[in-house]
Amino acid sequence: MPQFKTFKLGDAINLVKDGYTPSLTEHLHYIGLEHIEQQTLRLAGIGKSSDVTSNKFRFKSGDILFGKLRPYFRKVYRPKFDGVCSTDIWVVRAKKNFDQGFIYYLMASEEFVDLSSQGSSGTRMPRADWNNLKNIEWEFPSLPTQTRIAAILSSLDDKIELNRRTNATLEAMAQTLFKKYFVEDIDPDNLPDGWRMASLNELMDFEGGMQPPANQFIDIPEHGYVRLIQIRDYESDSNITYVPLKNNLRFCNRKDVMIARYGASVARVCYGLDGAYNVALVKVKPHKPFYTEFLRTYLKSKDCQEKIINMSFRSVQAGFNKDDFKSIIIPVPNDDQNFISYENEVSILIDKILRNREQNKVLAKTRDSLLPKLMSGEIEVNAAENELVS
Repeated sequence: MPQFKTFKLGDAINLVKDGYTPSLTEHLHYIGLEHIEQQTLRLAGIGKSSDVTSNKFRFKSGDILFGKLRPYFRKVYRPKFDGVCSTDIWVVRAKKNFDQGFIYYLMASEEFVDLSSQGSSGTRMPRADWNNLKNIEWEFPSLPTQTRIAAILSSLDDKIELNRRTNATLEAMAQTLFKKYFVEDIDPDNLPDGWRMASLNELMDFEGGMQPPANQFIDIPEHGYVRLIQIRDYESDSNITYVPLKNNLRFCNRKDVMIARYGASVARVCYGLDGAYNVALVKVKPHKPFYTEFLRTYLKSKDCQEKIINMSFRSVQAGFNKDDFKSIIIPVPNDDQNFISYENEVSILIDKILRNREQNKVLAKTRDSLLPKLMSGEIEVNAAENELVS
């Protein structure tokens, strides 16, 4: 068993408050709370310092960023680049004789997040209070053991990131093939023989989801219940909801093309989950089965995304309906062969993407399961290292 010593969190963790005033002429990486995903330890996006106005904090590559506003969201990230961040994010560095990677996973642990939430101030928008946290005692293993624990957990994160990069490459390959079959040498103003202009409504229909009453929601699956898929579920499995299996539900499978219909995620194309889907999602129903991959790729394209977003904000209630797709006109071949060839090639890529996503879920669960056990000494570091190697 590793030897532990008790320290106050303030003895191990240093909050860095290096202020920064935004400049229109300086374009630094900017991370706000909206850029850090809930629960996943990943970035959802990145901004530019020239687009913000209020004072920020500087951070360096390897620093720990912890979202102190509503800390129960577990918005924790460790960037590999310098930049600036919101003042609602703590910038953290380990003190001497403490490992930075270990502190990162400590702050991502359920125990730390719970402590941050319990000691937060404010009712509607609670903020973690460092003055409360810094005096909490925590048991730390030796520095070499901290480093080994961080290496074990980061090796899982590295595998997750590799799968994400692989999936980005596979998505890019699908886009390249799309251009080969449907864009290159095609001029909409001077179509070649065998091509025509068609609205998306000629290629697809869609089916909106249903919204069961919230009093029927449960978070632990039971017999007679099914998963209710919401937009957030395509980012994380941390808040799964189940509802009674009834006839008025509408269902999708992991390969169905889904589109976010409302809100900040409007037009987002999603896939990869099985279950019933809620009212904020619609399922694309191709008129022919071999239109599926064509539609999945085109709906994700910049051109189509902009058109859907513009349509959604023209309506009285933000969102879109079936008739809106009549206005999206694109060149398509009259013959089905291009669609079939594209479907055959890209469906293989989509299968690989789905396998990588499933592996990432397993890796993330393994990481989050190992984290508290390694930190408490419940699992020996040697045993965890051997398990990952085998």
